[in-house]
Amino acid sequence: MDSSDAKRKQYKLAVVLQILTVIIAVCLGGLCVWASFIRRSVPFLTSDELWKSLGLSLSQTKTLSMSDWDLLMKGHRVFTVITVFLSAAILSLFTRVCVQIGRDNSFSEENATYFNLMAALAACCSLLYLVKSILYVGRCFSRGFERAGVILLFIYGSTLAIFLIFAFLCRSLSKLVYNAYEVKHENELTI
Repeated sequence: MDSSDAKRKQYKLAVVLQILTVIIAVCLGGLCVWASFIRRSVPFLTSDELWKSLGLSLSQTKTLSMSDWDLLMKGHRVFTVITVFLSAAILSLFTRVCVQIGRDNSFSEENATYFNLMAALAACCSLLYLVKSILYVGRCFSRGFERAGVILLFIYGSTLAIFLIFAFLCRSLSKLVYNAYEVKHENELTI
């Protein structure tokens, strides 16, 4: 009776985690749509009136027009598409972890491998955002659009930090799951 109850709880946990994965995927899709609106608003966010009203004093040598902004951001969609595919792969791997949890196989070599792969993909996303930061923030500063550079540095730096933290957590979970798997495996051999 206790074994079937425990398996039912594991299955419920797996279902809840898969539902959360779908919710996260939908939220990430919404974030992509929202980011495109934010990207379009950067020329307004760099205006003298806004910076003066906020009490910020970073001067800008030129006024950022939409055409200047489009030139500065040329090629950024390639990075975005790659990041979307890597994020989708991470979510796909997490659903595999959820399946293992549903099978009452939480501490398995498979889950350790999935977490390792998720960590590697998140590290790749971090690397992409580092390159993106260097490229686009550098473009902004070299062409006299310092305010746009500061805004991009904040956005890209935050995203880079999130992916790095996620990679660290996945790597730590991988080690934890693998250690628990080894203990479980040793206990099964001694019984």
